[in-house]
Amino acid sequence: MENVSEVADLVESIAKASKEQSLAIEQINQGVLQVSQVVQANSATSEESAAASEELSRQAELLSEEVRKFKI
Repeated sequence: MENVSEVADLVESIAKASKEQSLAIEQINQGVLQVSQVVQANSATSEESAAASEELSRQAELLSEEVRKFKI
């Protein structure tokens, strides 16, 4: 009976460790999802900033051309 009790204790320990690992993996998955969402948001913001920068540069060039017309 002593061996059966030891085996039962080992199985219980394994089950407890497996549950803890499962919870830890779920937390890691949530962290990875959050990082992925932030990366996607940063990528979108970067693309928007690049487009705005290009438009601003184009407008600055047009303004510069218009200002040259008024120079004496």
